[in-house]
Amino acid sequence: MEVLVIQPPAVAPVILDQTRGHVGYVAPPWEVSCLLSYLRQRTRHTGRIFDARIRSRWEDDLAINVTTKKPATIAAVHCGIHDLDAAKRVVTVLRRARAELPIVGFGELPTLNPSSFRAMSGMEYGIAGDPEPTLRQLLDNFHIAFRRQRIAGLIQDSNDIAAPLWVGDLKTLAMPDWADVSLPHYDTPAYPSGSRADICMSRGAGELPVGALERPDGAPLRFGPMDRCVDMLQECTHLGVSETHFADPPDIWNADRLDEWLSRLARIQNAQDWSLRLLALPLGESFRSRLVDQRCRRIELLVPSGDPDIAARLDYETPDPQAMLEMSQWFQKLGVQLDYVFWIGGEEEPRGEASRILKFVRRLRYVSFALEARPDVPPAEPRLADIARDVRRRVALSPGRRLAGFFKRIRSYHLNIDEEHRDLVIRPRGPPQAITGETDFHSLEKRDTDTPNDWKDGKGRTK
Repeated sequence: MEVLVIQPPAVAPVILDQTRGHVGYVAPPWEVSCLLSYLRQRTRHTGRIFDARIRSRWEDDLAINVTTKKPATIAAVHCGIHDLDAAKRVVTVLRRARAELPIVGFGELPTLNPSSFRAMSGMEYGIAGDPEPTLRQLLDNFHIAFRRQRIAGLIQDSNDIAAPLWVGDLKTLAMPDWADVSLPHYDTPAYPSGSRADICMSRGAGELPVGALERPDGAPLRFGPMDRCVDMLQECTHLGVSETHFADPPDIWNADRLDEWLSRLARIQNAQDWSLRLLALPLGESFRSRLVDQRCRRIELLVPSGDPDIAARLDYETPDPQAMLEMSQWFQKLGVQLDYVFWIGGEEEPRGEASRILKFVRRLRYVSFALEARPDVPPAEPRLADIARDVRRRVALSPGRRLAGFFKRIRSYHLNIDEEHRDLVIRPRGPPQAITGETDFHSLEKRDTDTPNDWKDGKGRTK
């Protein structure tokens, strides 16, 4: 059977991006790509991906895809926890184009609330838990009604509430094949020389309550083979991928796991730039050096909450800004970018969230940062936009930020002078020299390779 796997035009969780697009980006959808690769590699079924996020007229394109291309037997729609409206729009387009096409939903939404999903989504089927084994059983027994009723994890007419089915050993599943994804379609201004790809080496919630927020459907934490992740990282080197980002929950990176990962990269002499997300806590100097040596070029540092009481409930210790500033300066000297990500919008957050974020950013001397909706909060909530607007306005009006921007423009001006006037002999910039009465201000002499060097006298006058 031919399966059309659809990623709806979901609302991005990034509310404010001050990182030049490094955090608020669009990459190939990991769960959708895993499902398609599983169908192609482990079953007799085939399929293709339709990502509505990278199409400006996705509704027309989707209608054309299901009517004129190779006809799909069934459509599988990814449904995130906050993507019900987007999924319903996809269903409406599919019903208008091909009313008889069966539709199955998978993801956090049917896993968390199967009965509401069936009532509100308009889909015939839903999958609770990991979608790969359940979808395979559905496709194999699609025309055998009594077998279809016994499929574990399948939400259908006779079984509105299904217990989630979780795969214990991720070795039995498939990693995405980059050949199934058109990577050039994901090029962004932040990566002009190529696209960005995401990799996840784990499934389920992290080891701390922070990870439970990232994956609220109760999925147990499981890890796939690390050697597969290494192989995928190396494949990106030949596909024009500028950066490979490991999009796992930040709290899975304990000292042992990070040490094992860096050791594997050292053994293969990694040549691909990559990034990851960690909790905003100081790193030891040995880990810093090893991250740089193994071509880690960007680190996202997550601050779950600026309020100490809420941070304590998340088993997270609010970082010391001075220690984080020293670490940021250390990485900056070696060409590693640090982007701070602040979760906003928690119901229990006290007033003054924008002030706490701004205070932290000021103490870090206005590093690049982004505001992201907390995973249990819908990104479309108006109050999140209000917080982001307040932070943007206060950062723009801050004297420290304006002074930092002034010196940045000055540095840019000097760089432009150097580029535009390569024919001038300009002394390297350094500490100011003592000015004496004997200073010769005519020492900048014009080069001319076609004219003898003695064409000027010592005073800069033409002989």
